[in-house]
Amino acid sequence: MTASPTTEPTYTELVVEPTSIFATGYRIEDETSGAELGILKFDWVGEKARYLAAGENLRLTREPWWGAFCMQRGRRTIARAVKPSAWFRKFEVRIGSERYELRARGLGRKFEIFRHGRRVGRVEPKSFLTRGARLSAPSGLEQHQAVFLIWLTLILWKREQAAASG
Repeated sequence: MTASPTTEPTYTELVVEPTSIFATGYRIEDETSGAELGILKFDWVGEKARYLAAGENLRLTREPWWGAFCMQRGRRTIARAVKPSAWFRKFEVRIGSERYELRARGLGRKFEIFRHGRRVGRVEPKSFLTRGARLSAPSGLEQHQAVFLIWLTLILWKREQAAASG
């Protein structure tokens, strides 16, 4: 009897870089190939953004009155996240039929992605003093879905930065 070979899970590796030093936009790149996949462009006011990629224009918004965070294609919501507590840096995320949890790891800027209570990925700064980020997530997660998790993380980083600057 021979043992069946075990297969290692594959991951999507994305790099997020500001388009310039003062810009509100971020380039999303494939870490392996270096190819640019799209642009995540934050609005100047509020927690809104657009993701522009391959002819697609997805809206990222927050519902009024401390509502859910949503990614929309046209009028259809394709991803949704709620922050169950103002005290914890955590989101409960629904992407299609899948449920994830995005939560801070310790006091730093690193976030981990959980599915069914098991860690399946992470979003972390590229380096200590940068606005850039790196995402590692299961390969089954589509590009725009990964960008939704990146957007949620960047929102919390921006909030922390604003709170620290007074």
